[in-house]
Amino acid sequence: MIFTTASAAKPCEPTSPAVRLAWVRHLRPIAVVCLLVMSVVMAACSQTTLSSAAQRRTLQHRMVYTICFYGLAGHNPTRTFGNEWLQTLAVHAQAHLYRWNQPLEAMSDLLARLDAHASHNITRRELAGVTIRVIGYSWGAITAANFVQMLNRCGYATTSGWKAAEPIPVALLITLDPVNFVHTTTGVPANVKTYINYYEDRGGYSPMRCSWPEANRTLVLGNNFDALLSGDYLPSKAQRTHEVDVDKQWATRKVNMRFTPAEFPTTPHGATVAVSLVGGQVNHDTLPWFVYRNVLRDLNASN
Repeated sequence: MIFTTASAAKPCEPTSPAVRLAWVRHLRPIAVVCLLVMSVVMAACSQTTLSSAAQRRTLQHRMVYTICFYGLAGHNPTRTFGNEWLQTLAVHAQAHLYRWNQPLEAMSDLLARLDAHASHNITRRELAGVTIRVIGYSWGAITAANFVQMLNRCGYATTSGWKAAEPIPVALLITLDPVNFVHTTTGVPANVKTYINYYEDRGGYSPMRCSWPEANRTLVLGNNFDALLSGDYLPSKAQRTHEVDVDKQWATRKVNMRFTPAEFPTTPHGATVAVSLVGGQVNHDTLPWFVYRNVLRDLNASN
């Protein structure tokens, strides 16, 4: 008996060239769109990479310019303990040092440094390439506040023969026990990014405990003039403001440091003395020493 199927399977016919060409025509616009999208994405990524590299180069070549103003101390600004430690800070910060009554000299030096083209017109590009930091102690702190006010006015009026395209920005202003009396300031202007004020308002003498070379000796700092002085809170329009009343807010904080006080004539050359002091006993003379490490951290954070 022979069995047969109802119908035989037909072989699969190959797709005609016309059909294949129709598919190509449909896919071509999609491929073009994909290529355009890929080119736009790649261009954006390339631009972002170039922009990031340019920003890194700008940061690497950014000039850091630091200015310090001594406190009042006659013709010898380092004769007080406070000014000695301001000078130590300035050395670490590679700062330009001025007396409290030399703001115009400091201004001329800064603007001459900023004016790369010697045109007496400070451009936005020149301002973008510098980080300005200002530190002052005692009356020098008042000068520092007035100095940044002068920088703020550079965008509106000529200062020391220069004119800036905009108010000159200050990355960091640090005042150490500003004595806002006789030599005064109205406060910190808005061109300051970060303002930090360390001050004490107790006055008096400051007993520093020394452990060597004379055990349990107390070094009392603050001559008759400094014992009458105390710092002040300053009004601020800075973007960020941090004011610390050291003898109250840090009354129990203890600072230990090794150095060679000039008050120890018997100390061997090069030897150091371990000295300690609590915040509640800080006075005008010892405040720069007490906040020394804090200021170094503040400076590092501003780079």
